Parts: sequence; structure tokens; C-alpha cells
Amino acid sequence: VKVTNMDNTSVTVFTMTAYAVMENNKYLQFSIFMLLYILIISFNLLLIAVICCQRALHQPMYVFICNLAANGLYGSTGFLPSTLILLLSETYEISLPWCLIQIYWVHTYAAVEFHILAVMGYDRYVAICYPLHYHSIMSIPKMCKLIALAWLYPFSLFLMYFGFTLRLRFCGRFIHFKLFCVNFELVKNACSTTSYHSIVGLVLIAFLMIPQLLMIIFSYAHIFRVCLKSSKESQVKALKTCIPHLLSVINYSIGGFFEIAQSRFNMSGTSFMVRLIMSLYYTLLTPLINPAIYGMANQAIRTHVLKKCRVSSPVDKVFIMNNESIVKVKAMSPKNCNVQLLQDVHETDTVCKCLIKMWVEPLRELPFTSVDFLFSYNHLCMYLNTQLVKKGLHVGFLSQVWVLYLISYTAYSRISHQTTF
Repeated sequence: VKVTNMDNTSVTVFTMTAYAVMENNKYLQFSIFMLLYILIISFNLLLIAVICCQRALHQPMYVFICNLAANGLYGSTGFLPSTLILLLSETYEISLPWCLIQIYWVHTYAAVEFHILAVMGYDRYVAICYPLHYHSIMSIPKMCKLIALAWLYPFSLFLMYFGFTLRLRFCGRFIHFKLFCVNFELVKNACSTTSYHSIVGLVLIAFLMIPQLLMIIFSYAHIFRVCLKSSKESQVKALKTCIPHLLSVINYSIGGFFEIAQSRFNMSGTSFMVRLIMSLYYTLLTPLINPAIYGMANQAIRTHVLKKCRVSSPVDKVFIMNNESIVKVKAMSPKNCNVQLLQDVHETDTVCKCLIKMWVEPLRELPFTSVDFLFSYNHLCMYLNTQLVKKGLHVGFLSQVWVLYLISYTAYSRISHQTTF
């Protein structure tokens, strides 16, 4: 430990006592942490790759999921590599500069995570409460602004608070019950009183948590109100859309509660392993659980992930906007065209009747069951035209396109006039 004496006493290296307690099984724990880090990187990179490579997933909801995965990579990389190094070291020491970097890294990760979840809650609110205006409200410029806000606001706000920590001098040299540096543990080692530091910290938490929490509550209050006025089928679909986000919010809230409990309450009576698990929850389990939640619960992402992994599906599906799918079948009629598309296209009239039945009638009864109606419908038309060309039906191709365009325009107009917002 490097210390300068007299009035300018300042510790520049800290001992992480948690590693000493883990000494007996450090090689086993090294293997576990290494495996978890590999899984976090693999799952999140796979999720990002699928969303980036599939044009059908280039929508706000999936872009926000992609940012959530990127933040998971950012947060886990902030502490896991150093944890692996310290597990194999003999002194379990960390320098002050790296400790400060790690503090900023881990705390901004946690703040950005909650901001992205708040933005995703707003996205679900718009998608369910204003489905036909979704793409005009959640335009690309607005989506980019929300993403920039979710990243820059926490980074900037925490940097202003972090300035108080940078000005402190430290007399203590131990960081207890943590595998990585966190602000409240480092501040305990300060030479001077830090009561003002705690007050500013509480104000910071209020600015980083309360507006975002209110946004999530507001979004789900309105979603609940809309669901009460809708049919049971619509309620089920809305619930399926919101469950992954709700699970992520609950998962984050558990980790946040553990951190606040450790920093604000006396945990001396709690066992070391319990405190260790509590400290690792939001930095280790959250970036591991989120990809699993969205990969398993979201039908479109799950299908594309299986495709990337070359896992064959019993049904050949072509997924389009907002988890809607067209199943290619050998035969179809207006009585049997529930989300099905004719594989061997011969009769335009039959196909057009089915298209109207598929999109106009369900939407008239359940206005928000198809969030991206117009975009999905146009995507369907383009897909149908592609099938026409593949089958060699070049004659009358322009008229086919014109008929499909008229159906699209007519269906959209009918629903726009009949849907009450």
C-alpha cells in the first residue's frame, strides 16, 4: 500500500477483502466466472447480431432490445475481467485509478439499464395504445433521440456527482464484501466527513430513478386501461408483448434493491455469501438473464436465433413486422386463410379476398392486435409479388401490384375511419 504521510495522507492502492475469503476455492470460482462471462458475451452478441442482420427486426422495439444487450456487454466487461485477474493474484489489490474507472463504469451501466427499460416501456405504451400512429410517433429520429437520451443523460449526470469522489483523499485501504469497486464502499475510506456526499448521492438516485419509474408506471397504467376495454384475445396479445419487458424490470428492481440495501442499511448480521450474491446480482445475472428473456419470449427473435444456429423448424415461416407471420401452405381459401399465404399462386382474386379477411376483419374487431398494420401489410404485398415472380407469373405483374396497392390503401382507410383512439 502506497501512503504519503503528514497532512496529505492518501491511499492509492486498496485491498479487496472478499477475495481473501474465497481463497480456498478460487480456481473453481475462476472457472465459474469465466464460463458466465463467455455466456454473457455469447448471448448478448448473438442477440445483437440477429437484430442487426434481420431487416424485419429493424424496428424501435428491437433496436431498444439491441441497446439493452449492448449495455449488458458494457457492464459485465467493467468488472468481470478484473475479477478474473484478482482471483488468481496473491495480493487482491486494486489501484485507485482503476478503482475509480470501475466505479464510473459499473454505476453508469446500472443507470443506463434502467433508462433503456423506461424507454422500452414508453414504446410498448405507444404500440398498444396508439397502434395505427405507432410509426409516426416512434419515428427513426425520435427513436435515435430516445436512445441518445438513455445513454448520455446517466453518463453526464453521474459524472457531475463523480467529481465529489475524485476530490476525496483516502485513509482507509480496505473494500469489504465486494468483488469490484463501488462508490459507497470507496467513500467509507475517505479521510474527511462525507455526509454531504451521501446527500448528493440520494439526490442523484432520485434524478436517475424517479422520472424513469414514473414513465414505466404511466405506460403500464394506460396499457392496463386500454386492455380493460378490449377483448380477451387482445388482452392476451398485449400481455405477451409486455411480459418480457416486465420481467426485465422486475429483474433489474431486485438487483437495485440489493444494492440499495447494502449501501444504506446495516448488513453486518448477514452472511458473507448472501452479501456477495446480492452484490453480484445486477452486474452478473442481469446481463445474463435479459438475452434469455427476450430470446425465448419473443417469437420473431427466437425464430431468427434458431435460424442462425441452423436449428430447423417444423413449419416454414416468413416473419414480418411485429411478430406477425405468414405460413406458407399448399392450399388456401377465403374460409381458410388465417395468417396463411398461398404457396402456388394462381388466382389473384382468391388471394386478394384472403388478404382482406386476414387484415381488415381482425383489425376492425381488435384495433390494436396488429401494431404495425400498414407496414406489415405492405411487407406482405411485397412478399406475395416475389412469390408471383418465382412462379413465373410475369404476365399482368404490374396489375397485380396495383391490385395489392388498392387493397392496402382501402383496408388502411377503412380501419382508420372505424378505429376510435
